[in-house]
Amino acid sequence: MNKTISINIGGFVFNIEENAYQKLYHYLSTIKKNFTEVEEREEIMGDIEARIAEIFQTKLSAGKKL
Repeated sequence: MNKTISINIGGFVFNIEENAYQKLYHYLSTIKKNFTEVEEREEIMGDIEARIAEIFQTKLSAGKKL
């Protein structure tokens, strides 16, 4: 059984597997590095995280309807 981790992304809490967390962390870190010289970096990262949270919520809601 895989270890799960609770994360807060976009203001929502999700439980994801450890390997998924590592991939998500790497993905977000890479994006953040690409915006190091941009003044709006935190706003951009907030928008990206909010969109990821929306996608997670949609996937969870779709799974509950089945």
